[in-house]
Amino acid sequence: MKAMRIILICMISITYILASITLTAAEEGYLYQLQLSLKSYGWPDEEISSVMNAAKNLNWEGIENDSCDVVAYSLQYCKRSGQETSPGEKAQIAYHLAITTSEMKALGFDEKLVVRVAIDSTREIVQSLQKYGKNDDAKGIGDMIRERIRDQVCKEGCTAQQDKLMERVQRRIKTGKKESGNPHNGTGNGPPH
Repeated sequence: MKAMRIILICMISITYILASITLTAAEEGYLYQLQLSLKSYGWPDEEISSVMNAAKNLNWEGIENDSCDVVAYSLQYCKRSGQETSPGEKAQIAYHLAITTSEMKALGFDEKLVVRVAIDSTREIVQSLQKYGKNDDAKGIGDMIRERIRDQVCKEGCTAQQDKLMERVQRRIKTGKKESGNPHNGTGNGPPH
């Protein structure tokens, strides 16, 4: 009988703990997913905690979780490359990367392009912060991230769209020549005399 009580108490406790974890995930949304992504890269709990504390001061409402992996990878890339940033800067980078990558994906730009540009932009921004000085609230980070990602994605995305358009035009021209013999007159019998 005593063993049954202990088992019952353990089961209730485990159920309560699991419910608490689920509630935390629902409450935190994006930050919870980002935390999990950073843990998957082997970040120490203290470092994750300091970034999450700085990030809680930002408005993460409405940001889709689909950019968590991109953001975590970008932060990991900077960490691996030896670029030192404060928790506040990491939080700002994460926040603005999340917003901008979500916007670019929503506009229909290729996800691989967005990811590559986000990582490159993060690296450049962190290098700029180290070269030109930094402060803990890093107010200019958002503008730098948005500007670099939007410019690069739009430039490369537009080039890709132009290439596709030219390919379609060339294909139609070739198809037109085969069908009519001469695409300059509608009869296909050559130029008028």
